[in-house]
Order: sequence, then C-alpha cells, then structure tokens
Amino acid sequence: MSSNNVYQLKYPVRALASVPFEKHYSQWIAGTNALREENEVSFLQYDADLDKISCVGTYLHAPEVWDIASCPTSTSKLATVWSKNGATGATLWALPGSPDDVSSFSNDSNSSSEKPAGRANSTQPLKSLAEFKDFQGAIVRSICWSDDSSLVTVDEGAVRTWSIGEGGSITPTGAGTSRDTSVLWSGAPCPHDPSLFASVGGSAVQVWDLRVLGDPVFQIPTAARLPLRSVSWAPASEGGAGGRRIATAGDDGKIRVWDLRGLGGGGLGQGSGGPSDGKGNGVVAGRLDPIIELGGHDLGIWKVAFNPTHAQLLTSVSSDHTSRLYQVPKLASSAASARGAMGSAAAAYRDSATRSERLDADAEESLYGVSWSAVDPWILCTAGYEGRVTVLKVPKGVKGKVLLA
Repeated sequence: MSSNNVYQLKYPVRALASVPFEKHYSQWIAGTNALREENEVSFLQYDADLDKISCVGTYLHAPEVWDIASCPTSTSKLATVWSKNGATGATLWALPGSPDDVSSFSNDSNSSSEKPAGRANSTQPLKSLAEFKDFQGAIVRSICWSDDSSLVTVDEGAVRTWSIGEGGSITPTGAGTSRDTSVLWSGAPCPHDPSLFASVGGSAVQVWDLRVLGDPVFQIPTAARLPLRSVSWAPASEGGAGGRRIATAGDDGKIRVWDLRGLGGGGLGQGSGGPSDGKGNGVVAGRLDPIIELGGHDLGIWKVAFNPTHAQLLTSVSSDHTSRLYQVPKLASSAASARGAMGSAAAAYRDSATRSERLDADAEESLYGVSWSAVDPWILCTAGYEGRVTVLKVPKGVKGKVLLA
C-alpha cells in the first residue's frame, strides 16, 4: 500500500467518522484516545487526483475521545463522547473562528465547500458550545446525529434523544430504557427513516421508535453469545429489502445480517413505526434468525458498516489487526406480504456465495474505527491503536461485480 494513503496521528484512535457536508473531497474526523496526553481531533482529507491523504485541521480536545460525529449540515460543528479521570460525558463543539463559534445555529451559507478554520500546523482548542447532561451517572458510549438539530446518545442503560436550540442550548427530548439486563454499547439511526434507531449491547439488539421513546419496539434478546459492539443499517438501494436490513458484530468475531421484515407483529415494513405487543408499550421480544452469518476475523469486531450506497458491500475492523470487505448477494424486495416472502428470500441469501477479503495487508495494530467516504462510495477509511489512519479502496474486481449484479 502506498504511504500516501496513510496518515500517522500522535496517539491511538478509537473515534472516526466521515464529514457528510463536505461535497468535494472524501473527508473524515478522527479523535485520539491517549490516557495521559492532550488529545486532538483532526480533519483528514483524501485527494483522489493525488491519491493522497493529508491533515487539513487539528484541534485540541483534552479528554480521551471515544466516539465522534460530524454535523450533516456543517463541517465546523461536531459532537464527541469523552472520558476524563474516570468520568464520561458528551459535548457539542464548534471549530474556533467558524460561523458555528458565535452561538448561531442558522445555516445561512449555501456553500458546500466550507473548510475547517484551523490548519495542520496551528493547533487550537475546540470551542465548547454545550455539554450534554442528565445521564444519571451512566457511562456514555456513543453519539450520532439524527438530523441537523437533533442527536442520539447511547449510554449504559438508555437511548436518549436531544434537541439543539438557538444559541447552542441542548434539551433532552426522550429516553428509552432497555428491558434487557445487558449494557448498551452503540447504536445507529436508520438513514432512510429518521424515526427508527437500532442499538446493541450484551447479547441483544433493540429497535426503537425515536418519536415515542420508552421501551424498544422490538428486541432480539439472544442475537449473539458474546457482547455486541456495532450495528449498521443497509441503504435503501434494494427497496424494501435494503431499507429494513441491519448488520451486527461483536466479540465473537462474527457479522450477522438481519432482515427486519421477519419481525413478529408484522415486521418493520416501509413507513411503519414498528410492531406492537398490543399493551401500549410497543415491545415485541421474539426469535429472529440472521439471514446470513459472516466469518473471517480471528478476534472481536469493533465496527461494522454497510456501504451507504451499495447494500451488497459490508466492511469491518477487528482486534485481529485486519479490515475486511464482504460482498453479499442481493436480497429480493418484499412482496405484498413481507413475512410471506421471507422464507424463500432468506434461503436464497444463505445459499448464495459471500466473498470476503482483507483490505489492509500492512496493518499491525488493533483497528477500532471504519467509515465510508461521504463523497465516493468506493473509498473507506480505517483507524487503530497506533494512530494510523488509512484510506482504502474497493478492489476494481469487486466494484465491477457489484455494478453488474
């Protein structure tokens, strides 16, 4: 692999995310995780013409960064989950000198080429806009944006929603508590239905309706035998099938793909707010078998991610020092009755060949983060314990097969 495709940060990296509002270059933000050092958040940009990744901005973020998310409508606003002296929390930040630094949350600029205000050789502290409160002492695990003015956090026992108001105020708007005894670890919003959110923790998977948070609308209590760490929604590129598919991964080194049309109570069909148990709390806890199980890793998986455009592509990173790419077959769209179509669709999916290959043959560290480019669906980025951030490309052969499928 070319050294141009690797950028070396000072400290270990666990938090990595794409910058969705940057429309011209593939760009990611990475937060470091050093215990006794002043940590940093760096903006890393890949130039496809030069085939090179470079740092376009670095900012001080003293606490350890455990998760990070970039605002979908601004390159200069982000949120992090952090820890310091045994305490955890979450904060909303702005880049110093940016429009978001002046407590204005109106997006007056129509330009999609807004650039970070800092420079790689001029490290400034991030501007704290507001800190998330009311976690009731629970360890905060992850954070993500559901839209440009709303965020979702996952802590040990709850999924919480938050609203950003004028002047940077943050207001809690809902909290859902898992009835499973397992500790929640991470979650992901459905990219094509903002009311749905999936979380994982312990052996369980939960699906929530963010409009009426309380109990999960559905949960799979025994989705894995070892703790789950990551969940990802498939894009809606395959209609009803892609739009209701999730992948989960965790400490057993396996990726499992689930078709939520097979849920009890009628499933999560398109436009549905979810199943109900008929008792007012919306919970359906039942058995749902994965439609496919993917191997290839020798140790636990920290992150799994569907390609945001092509539902046939999945990527993952692991403590075994590898990043892997999976090419999975298409799943036929639902018929009028999704549950009636599940049997033959799932059988065809299980019987189809699944291709897997290692992407980064040079990695010599545990890999914790992976994120697809928001600009080019054939490019992704990984990050790991030694602070290496690596840009990877989908092999041409795989790309051709996906396009022809």
